Amino acid sequence: MNITEITSTTKLKAISLMLLAGLVITISVQMFASSLYSLQTNLFLNDWQNKAVTEKEITFTPTDQAWQNANQAATNAINTHPTNHAFLQESAGKVYQWQTYSQPYGDVNSTENRLKALQAYKEQTLITPKWPKAWLNLLNIKIELNQYDDEFYNAFTMAKTTANQNPEVSTQYTVLSIQAWSNVNNPTKNQILKNIVNEATLGKKQSQDLKPLLQAYDLLTVSCIYARAIKESTYDLCK
Repeated sequence: MNITEITSTTKLKAISLMLLAGLVITISVQMFASSLYSLQTNLFLNDWQNKAVTEKEITFTPTDQAWQNANQAATNAINTHPTNHAFLQESAGKVYQWQTYSQPYGDVNSTENRLKALQAYKEQTLITPKWPKAWLNLLNIKIELNQYDDEFYNAFTMAKTTANQNPEVSTQYTVLSIQAWSNVNNPTKNQILKNIVNEATLGKKQSQDLKPLLQAYDLLTVSCIYARAIKESTYDLCK
């Protein structure tokens, strides 16, 4: 190899390193910008959640300006991140849902935002199919949309599978199951009764927390009949 060839090779290596360094810097800047937008989004979401808890108002709705700011931040977080990120999709979906909580399930005026949340959660399940909360998010929005189709039943099954592997999310799965009760087929109703009894057998607190929800959905009597039939203790649920 002569001097000219060595010089050319050295220049090519230098150029390659510069391009690589430039790529790394670009990606780092994008990820940093995305993280700032994500932080802004989550600050809004946490603030709304805290206000809902403080005011004991399930149907708490943020102001239009706050929601627009949060929605823009969530969109920017997704657009600036170099890859499709599951938790950015989740945050975007939750922002859309905050515009729908005060509306009844299947409400036409809320359909657009709920469909956007649905798309975000579908993206999340594609990226993290083994993450239980991804399926719970999808199941939740399907219930809000009154969409009890194949996608709903697949989400229901996947939520059950992943919740079994992650007991800390089983309560949320049970609550969503109860909300879906009146619209599902008989095999799914049987699974929902199992979910209810399993939750009630976890302890006295779980049993007490479950009771008013079952009463609200007119499910307490049938749940207790089922529990007695399979001879399961439900603490205070059926007293």
